[in-house]
Amino acid sequence: MKRIIVFGASGRTGRMVVKYGLEAGYHITAFDSGHHHILTPQSGLDLHTGNVYDKEAVIKLIEGHDAVISTLGTSDIHTDAVNLMSDAMKIFTEAMNKYGIKRVLAVGGLAVLQLNESMQMIDKADYPTEYKN
Repeated sequence: MKRIIVFGASGRTGRMVVKYGLEAGYHITAFDSGHHHILTPQSGLDLHTGNVYDKEAVIKLIEGHDAVISTLGTSDIHTDAVNLMSDAMKIFTEAMNKYGIKRVLAVGGLAVLQLNESMQMIDKADYPTEYKN
């Protein structure tokens, strides 16, 4: 495996995945929404900004990669944004099937876990303060 595409690449988790991938010698394609693009251009890193719901663009961008990593997330659980990860995964797997890509990984932090329909784990009164940052 040499080429990996990372969705949500400029978020807290995404930045670490990109960093570790580059350090391990992989060619990384970093995709983010452009809301907080803070990755620095460097050798082995292609930067792409767009909307993960742009199905045609995402499918085209996935071509030629050996693996797909999703680090997508949202803190807005009261709108359709909460469906971002699962909606995007449907697009990713469609592209993967089209191009014969067999490896996908979804990564997230504990704070994105849903406790119930109206609350995330991080919002619980007993959620450890040291984990919030």
